[in-house]
Amino acid sequence: MPHLSSSDERRIRQFAPDRRSSRMGRRELIVGVSAAAIFEPRAARAQQKALPVIGYLSSRSPEDSSAQVAAFRQSLGELNYVEGENLAIEYRWALGDYERLPALAGLGW
Repeated sequence: MPHLSSSDERRIRQFAPDRRSSRMGRRELIVGVSAAAIFEPRAARAQQKALPVIGYLSSRSPEDSSAQVAAFRQSLGELNYVEGENLAIEYRWALGDYERLPALAGLGW
């Protein structure tokens, strides 16, 4: 085998496949596929339309307000609003403690 000059060796290395570079290519592919699998569901969720939110504030408990909540949901349904489909409802209960109402309403009084 003839002896190659250092410049010839560099030229050959430039075009010869290198095991480390092909391994890096596989690693990059795996990282890319993994990142796509992780971020794809987040991107899909980010594109979903945000639901309007209604706040339901009561001085009573959920158990004591069940009839009112049922009527509230029924009235919303008559207007074609369905909780979880095209509307979100946040419930807050003071449990008989009227002093909690401003904090529950987010008024900070």
